[in-house]
Amino acid sequence: MYIERDKEFDLIYISFQDKLEAGEVAETKEVLPGAYVDLDANGKLLGIEITNSKNVLGISAGDLNLSGELLGVKEAAKLAGKDRANFLRDLATKPDFPKPVARLASGQLWLSKDIERYLREREAPTAQSRQAAPEPLVDEGAYHENIEDIDQAFYPNCAEDQIRQDEEGYGTQTA
Repeated sequence: MYIERDKEFDLIYISFQDKLEAGEVAETKEVLPGAYVDLDANGKLLGIEITNSKNVLGISAGDLNLSGELLGVKEAAKLAGKDRANFLRDLATKPDFPKPVARLASGQLWLSKDIERYLREREAPTAQSRQAAPEPLVDEGAYHENIEDIDQAFYPNCAEDQIRQDEEGYGTQTA
């Protein structure tokens, strides 16, 4: 996908493919005065062209900005609350993580809005599961010979249990 802007002629073209081959557009339909859609031979949308965007959109092509800023690996990692190496290993390699908008010799670039949306979608279930987490079944000082008797184990180094420790004051020392 790419967006072309021609500031001189106040024109915007949004392509839904990386490259359009000559003759690939089978039909162009005007959907509004100054707004056109390009379709392939099967009627699938290839692109949208807006001429005189000031009249069609109320803003000229030269004044339009992409939604979100471009982030490199360092900035994306900071947004995700990770260091660079963990960001690349834990997030950027996941198949559902947003694809970079550019790959340069200096690294990959993402739109901040794409990463923010990804993180928001993954935070919601985690926050809900933390709220719905049952109380620990182990009483302080209780000893269980068979760990299978316990439905929920407590692992002090696990991130979710660490959060519960912090919230409930486990492991804090009092004078």
